[in-house]
Amino acid sequence: MRKNVDSIDRIDCFYFDGSINILNPTQFKDIFDYLHEYKDDSNDVLTTVKESEINIADFDRFVDSVRNDRRALWKMREIKRVGIYNNLSRGEVEQIVSDFNLSIDVEEGDGNEDWAIAIPDLRKKWDIIRLLNDDHLYSDLSKDRYQVYGKDNRS
Repeated sequence: MRKNVDSIDRIDCFYFDGSINILNPTQFKDIFDYLHEYKDDSNDVLTTVKESEINIADFDRFVDSVRNDRRALWKMREIKRVGIYNNLSRGEVEQIVSDFNLSIDVEEGDGNEDWAIAIPDLRKKWDIIRLLNDDHLYSDLSKDRYQVYGKDNRS
């Protein structure tokens, strides 16, 4: 008697020897609805930013852009964990924009706000996201400044 063997077209993760091995992080996150968690974290961060001293010009466009980008939503979880967005001041924002030559502008307000971070090109939303995540570092060795894409905190 011959039995049919079903084939597996795609494996996103597998359990072996006490560990879950993830081959496709995006699909794995979808299986467990991580995107929902990232959206919740994003909403928390963006609500706090809106109520803070930080003003982002065209805030609604920025929010829509973040909500429609999985990587940006994931980064919002990191931003929430780091938590510096709660206390950023205008002076700190201006200093980072200047020191790291970011592709965003700090502009005087239009009467409704004292100042705002303007994004000339919405593709540059990452400069704001990395600003909120404290992704700008200064090297004591080379005296260079870096925008980092991942951090291993050694404090």
